[in-house]
Amino acid sequence: MGRGMSGIDYLRAMRDGAVGRAPVAMLLGRGMAEVEPGQVAVTLEPGEHQLNPPGTVPAALLATLMDSVMGCAVRSPLAAGAVLKDA
Repeated sequence: MGRGMSGIDYLRAMRDGAVGRAPVAMLLGRGMAEVEPGQVAVTLEPGEHQLNPPGTVPAALLATLMDSVMGCAVRSPLAAGAVLKDA
């Protein structure tokens, strides 16, 4: 999905609810607040489902959030049909 859209258009469509969010975003309660070329800001709805057994937020949640933001920021300036390839 989104192959015919530029990166910025796809991310904005996701933010606006025109296309579905990634499953991990739904699981964690993550939303998208701002989308600009090279810059994406997300929200995270806090909840008990995110806590580990001791009752704290695991570092893995924060790492997942950072990974998502960076991936979206990298995708944002891509032209329609562009594909990122491994170096």
